[in-house]
Amino acid sequence: QFWYIRDLMVTVLLSPAIYWAIKRLKFVFVVILGALCFGGIKLPVLQIGFTIPFFFSIGAYFSIHGKDLSQTTLSWRNVTLGVYALLWVAYLLLAHYSKLEECTWFEQVVPLCSVFMLFGWVSYLLQRKSVGWPSWINSSVFFLYAYHGIVIAFCLKLWLKFVPLSELNLLLGFVVLPML
Repeated sequence: QFWYIRDLMVTVLLSPAIYWAIKRLKFVFVVILGALCFGGIKLPVLQIGFTIPFFFSIGAYFSIHGKDLSQTTLSWRNVTLGVYALLWVAYLLLAHYSKLEECTWFEQVVPLCSVFMLFGWVSYLLQRKSVGWPSWINSSVFFLYAYHGIVIAFCLKLWLKFVPLSELNLLLGFVVLPML
C-alpha cells in the first residue's frame, strides 16, 4: 500500500531533473511522461512506474509556469465529467463483451480524468461556498490515506454480503463505497 510513498520519495530526488526538463521542454515533457505512464513502462533500475512522476510533473508544470490548476480545471469541469462518464460506460460495455483483463487502459486513463474532474468540481463548490474544508482534515490527511484501503476492503466485504456476487456489483462497490 505504501508504494506511493516510495515512488514519491524517488520523484522528489528526481525533482531537479524534472524542473530542468519542464523549463526546457515545457508541456512536451509532461506529455512524454504521460505516454510512459500510460504505456506501463517502469524505470529499470528502481522498478517504479511513471505514474507518480507524471502527476508530480503536472503540478510542477502549473507551478513553474504560473498557471492556476484550480482555475484551469474549473473551466473544464463539465467536459471532464462527461469524459469520465463516457469512460465508465465504455469500460462497462467492454467488460460485458470481453474479459476485464483486456481493459487495462482504464486503470491508466480514469485516474487522470478523475483527478481533473474532482479538482474542477471541488473548486466550483468551494467558490460557491457550497462546501467547506473541515480543519481536522489538514492534520489527518496521511492517516486517511494510510487507512482508507482497510476501510474500503471491509466495506466491500460487507457490501458483497448483501448483493449477489458479480463483476458489476464488485465494480459498483469499488465506485460507490469510497464516496460514502
